[in-house]
Amino acid sequence: MPGRFSFSRSRGDSGNTARRGGASGGSGPGGVPAPAGLPRIDAAEFRSQVVEASANAPVIVDFVAPWCRPCIAMEPVLAELAARFSGDVTMLSVDIQDNPELAADLQILSIPLLAAYSGGEQVATLHGAKPKKAISSFIESVL
Repeated sequence: MPGRFSFSRSRGDSGNTARRGGASGGSGPGGVPAPAGLPRIDAAEFRSQVVEASANAPVIVDFVAPWCRPCIAMEPVLAELAARFSGDVTMLSVDIQDNPELAADLQILSIPLLAAYSGGEQVATLHGAKPKKAISSFIESVL
């Protein structure tokens, strides 16, 4: 099918990457722990939790995969910033490995990717692993 693709681990990655659970120690879809501090949503929740919710306040989605080492490295920074901007912006996480159709529909071609939604539309993106200052500036730009 044109425009469709799948995400898989790179060669040599055993997939045994440790992931920390959220504040409640919960796990995301498929039993994979959610990133620390960021609630994990799936494709079925995307419209209500992101598109519709962004009509009231900005929503930032962290698109990740368990085999993505830069994604894992950014988790503590995102958790800290989610707490700092709590009440002003909602920050969520989507595992593209568990939601490949959503990733394809949204044309997510590389991760990590932060996508900001406001007024029901994607308004900004931040590609790649970035330092806290750059991520904070990105969040402030959508407030």
